Amino acid sequence: MLAPGPIMNLKGDILLELFALIATTDVPHVLPWVDPGPLKYHLGWVRLTHVCRLWRVILVNEMPQLWADAVCRMPPAQNTMLGRARGRPLTLNLNISLGQYLNLPSGHVHHERLYNFALANIAQAEAFHALHATLDRDWPLVLADRRVPLLKYLELKRQPRGDDDSRPVLKSFDAPNLLWVRLQDIAMTFTSTSIRHLYIFGHQIFCNPDWSILDVLSRLPLLEWLELDQQPYERLDYTRYEGPPITLERLKLRRLYGNAKSDMVTFAKHLPISEQMRSQMRELFYAHIVTDRENWEDDFVAAFGPSLDTPSFDGMLVCDEGDKTLVCTFPVCEKPELAPGGCRQHADLAILIDDEPSRVRIGLAALRHIDASHIKQLAYGLEVPGEYRTETVETLRAFSAVTDFAALTGDVLSLLSAREDGFVLFPNLESLHAGMEAPSTMEELHAWWDMLARIISERSAAAIFIRRIRLADGWKQVVWNQEFAVVDAMRKASVELLGVEVHDDRHNIVRS
Repeated sequence: MLAPGPIMNLKGDILLELFALIATTDVPHVLPWVDPGPLKYHLGWVRLTHVCRLWRVILVNEMPQLWADAVCRMPPAQNTMLGRARGRPLTLNLNISLGQYLNLPSGHVHHERLYNFALANIAQAEAFHALHATLDRDWPLVLADRRVPLLKYLELKRQPRGDDDSRPVLKSFDAPNLLWVRLQDIAMTFTSTSIRHLYIFGHQIFCNPDWSILDVLSRLPLLEWLELDQQPYERLDYTRYEGPPITLERLKLRRLYGNAKSDMVTFAKHLPISEQMRSQMRELFYAHIVTDRENWEDDFVAAFGPSLDTPSFDGMLVCDEGDKTLVCTFPVCEKPELAPGGCRQHADLAILIDDEPSRVRIGLAALRHIDASHIKQLAYGLEVPGEYRTETVETLRAFSAVTDFAALTGDVLSLLSAREDGFVLFPNLESLHAGMEAPSTMEELHAWWDMLARIISERSAAAIFIRRIRLADGWKQVVWNQEFAVVDAMRKASVELLGVEVHDDRHNIVRS
């Protein structure tokens, strides 16, 4: 320490807050293992107990929750930490034993210490994290018939061996105060009806005739966050559900992922969205992995496209993210090309497919399910190949109420030019976000500015005046030489002379 005096003189209540802050930022943990050799540990905040007697007294005698939260961080000191926890609810974290850079073999004593300690003390656990499972941990069997009255947070993963296709179910997991659950390939029912957050990812668990995710949801009326990723190898059939109606009136986030066998359309019909839910929903997300290209438009897009159509969501993004088409709606925001990031509310439709023409068709099909009359802001970034140019223009023609348009590529920007018949897209357009693709030659730079100037002039001639232009980019980083910089500045000034207010947000340009 550079100034030990002032720090040593801090009052006890300030030290309590200081130690609590340090405990969250400097956590004890195992260091990467080098074979052969013993495990070594980073002590983190525990080192503070050796600074002076006062600090040791405060940490050991007055802050038991710090020890309860770190009790699994250093297995050789578990009993000492457990004693200092003084009966406080424990955080049993087995995840740290399989960190990305630890590389311990599955049979290492470190795993066994954590596992045995966790099971011996699970009745005292407030949080149990075992997402990084080893092959011999079959949690549905291990946790059967155990009561965990203090447990609020649960994170488990089952990792079947090889071609193991067994589907054990942990029925009526006895954790009456459970609030937060994250499961991977584990089927479970709960005694708790107060769960607020539920995430389940799985394959064959959804095919288990002795377990139904719909039945689980029907018993969770307080659920606020729901994320389900269903990737079964067999075709699911949710038409057979005969349980009670499912009402999740407190739901604020719903993310559903599936593949061609997950029967997402029928599944979603069992989870109706009321007007109250829609008004409070922060995120409504549907994602579909296309494995065969039949019926995606009539099935998935037709079923979930209307979910994007919320009257209060007057902004929209349509883009190609390389492996998927993303269509989302949201309240108008400052930078629509970055949506849904930063949006307080949004609805999203994502279809993962590796075929570029299909991604274009998917995006256009989704647009046809939107009531275009209330869309004021539109960001568009799909490719515009020649064979789809007319269809793209005709689809966008319906969005005549748009006053703010973001053209994320040069092809999209070119759509704003007047057509031979005099038709001009977006007759109410006032603000343009122009996404510049990184030019590799001076000719490309001139061509982009020529196109922008021509569009402004053509629209002005048609009495459709663009008042504001924001220059944006999606570049990682582009280094311009002095010649590029001078030409770019001159061309930007020439556009401003056309009576347009220009804001330059191309922050990734580096002038050399």
